[in-house]
Amino acid sequence: MSPLLRVVGGVARREADGAVLMARRPPGGRHGGLWEFPGGKVEAGETDEQALARELLEELGAVAEVGALIAMGQDERIELWCYAVRLLGEPQALDHDALCWVSPDDLRALPSPPADQPTIDALAHPHRRV
Repeated sequence: MSPLLRVVGGVARREADGAVLMARRPPGGRHGGLWEFPGGKVEAGETDEQALARELLEELGAVAEVGALIAMGQDERIELWCYAVRLLGEPQALDHDALCWVSPDDLRALPSPPADQPTIDALAHPHRRV
């Protein structure tokens, strides 16, 4: 069994209403059409924070300040570490086919990959440890 790939995701919240930024994977690939926290693979020699800042610049065209760890999830291939982020600039769908801002209470309504579920749970129930 090969080791799980380390992946990082960013949880950006809109200041006005606390909505969370979600990105939809384009059809055809793994998890195509599902909504996820934007991010990507941690490359050799990178910290999680460095990888997430790089990935969000590539995927959203926005500089990101990476904050605290929110939750970790996994599936059969990846370990997903999701961190709070503050985006500097308006995000654009450069790697995904759509972006949307969603209330934390409505995150469960979006079809999402299994590795994202612990972070969705943590955001829906911020006072319960996940």
